[in-house]
Amino acid sequence: MLKKDPGKLIHLNKNLRQKNNDRLSEDVLGGKHAGGAIEDATIQALYSGIVRYARLKKFTLAERLKEKMIEIAPKAFTEIVRASEIIQQGKVAGMDQNRMLPFADLYKKFTTSESTAFYYALKDFTAKSNEPVFEQGKFDDRLYFIRSGRLILSYYDSENRQNIDFAILQKGDIAGVDTFFKLTNHTTTLTPIENSNISFLEKSVYDVVNEYPAFGTKLTQFCESHKKTCRIDSSRRRARRIHKRYPTSLKAALVENINIQGKLIQKVSNVTIVDISSGGLCYIIQNMKADEARLIHKKHILISASYQTGPTISEFKKLAKVISVNFHPFGDCSVHVQFRKPIKEEKVIAIAKDSKDLLN
Repeated sequence: MLKKDPGKLIHLNKNLRQKNNDRLSEDVLGGKHAGGAIEDATIQALYSGIVRYARLKKFTLAERLKEKMIEIAPKAFTEIVRASEIIQQGKVAGMDQNRMLPFADLYKKFTTSESTAFYYALKDFTAKSNEPVFEQGKFDDRLYFIRSGRLILSYYDSENRQNIDFAILQKGDIAGVDTFFKLTNHTTTLTPIENSNISFLEKSVYDVVNEYPAFGTKLTQFCESHKKTCRIDSSRRRARRIHKRYPTSLKAALVENINIQGKLIQKVSNVTIVDISSGGLCYIIQNMKADEARLIHKKHILISASYQTGPTISEFKKLAKVISVNFHPFGDCSVHVQFRKPIKEEKVIAIAKDSKDLLN
C-alpha cells in the first residue's frame, strides 16, 4: 500500500479551498448569489476573494466584491470594515513614489484616502515629440500632469497669422485647467518638444473621486496656483479676441436650445445678456446644474432679446453655438456663444448703448 504524504495532502486541500473560494467569488460577481439565504461560506469566499485581488493589485475587482458583500450581507460589519482596510492598505502599498514625486506638494494636501483615490484615478501615456496633446479651439475634459519631458504652450495670433510660443511645461507642471474645470474650448496648443510622460485625470473619473468633501477644493486651488497663463499687452489683446466686446444688460432674453435639425428642445427665459460683440455674446443664467451645462456645451441655440431705440422697440434673434460655460459663486453661470453669422459692428454698438440707456 502506498503511503500518503501529509505535506502534499495539506497543499492539495489548500489549493482546493482556494479554487472553491475563487469560483464562489466569481459566481457572486456574476450575480449568482445576489439573493436568497446568506451562508457563512459565501461571506468567507467574498472575503478571501477581496484579500486575493488586493494582493494582486486588482483593486477594481476587490471593490466589486466588497460592494457585493455589502449588498448580500449588510450586517457582516466586521468583514466589511476589514475588507475596506485591506483594499486601502493594498492601494497605499502599491503606490509608486517616483510617479508621485513631481506632484508631492499636491499629495501633501490630500488625506490618505484622497491620495489613493487620486493616484488610481490617473492614467498614464507618452506624448510623442511634435504631436500635440491638445489644440487651440478644440475641446477635451482632461487635466494633464507632466511627469517628465518638455512641452510648448502656444496660441495662434490671428492678427499676425502666426503661432506664438509663451510657456514651456516640464516635470511638475499641469495643463488643461480651464477646459477641465469649465466647459470651454482650449485657447492654446500644447506640443511636446521631446517625448514626454504625462498622467491625466478624466472629468468622469474626477466626478467620482470628488465625492470626498474637500478633494475638489484642494485640487482646484493647486491647479489655479500652478497653471501657466498667457499675458498679452492690452494693445495686442485683440490678437486673441477677434471682435471687441461691449458691456450690456439685456434682461428677459430668451434662449431656445435646438438640435442639429433645428428643432426646439428646450426654452430658457429671463437670462441676462451681459456683453455682446460682432461674433457672439455672453449671457448669465441662474442655478444651472453641471449636467445641464454639459448638455448645452458645443450645441446650437437660438437667442433673442428686445432693446429700445428711442420710441422704437427693436428685437434681434441669432442662431449661435455654445462654446463655453463657466460657473460662478452664488448660483450664477455665464454662457458664451458664437454667432453663426456675425452682426455688423454698428448694430452691436447701438444695442449696447440702448441697453445702457434703459438702465438710466
